Amino acid sequence: MKIDGFDLLIAAGGIGFLWAAGLVGVSRGAPIAAPAPSTSTTRKAIVDLGRARAALDAGKTQKAIDQLTQFAAVNPDIAEPHVLLAKAFASRGDYANAIRQYKTAVVMDPEYADLNSDKYIGKGIKSVLAHGWAPCEITLNPERNDAARAAVKDDAAFLQRMLAGGCN
Repeated sequence: MKIDGFDLLIAAGGIGFLWAAGLVGVSRGAPIAAPAPSTSTTRKAIVDLGRARAALDAGKTQKAIDQLTQFAAVNPDIAEPHVLLAKAFASRGDYANAIRQYKTAVVMDPEYADLNSDKYIGKGIKSVLAHGWAPCEITLNPERNDAARAAVKDDAAFLQRMLAGGCN
């Protein structure tokens, strides 16, 4: 099982709590205080992600996208907001951004593409790839967006390889 950014955030909060309680310390010399996320910071991150997920579940897609984009900017090591962003973009029919967000999530945490993982999101990825690629080709004007078309095509190919158990 691979540890993702969210697991690290929880672990850092626990270590910070133990350190503050005096159960974990520095054995030699003067202690050097490393900034560890406080439990309140960890709780805030969990609450923020929960609010964004609730907005998405309630059909408030733009609100969810705004919250998740802000969350991802503040917490760049956590993959889950990218999965939720992909779902939000797919629900709006913005498949190019959905593919990009799924790729970001899988690069950050390959377990999302591992069939044997509890985190597996292959069904959502396959749906976006199957239903989303044709609209992407139609909406990406080849004369004006060659780079955008190539990027989406590369991202889609990457996701297909990862779901097939291939190499990046």
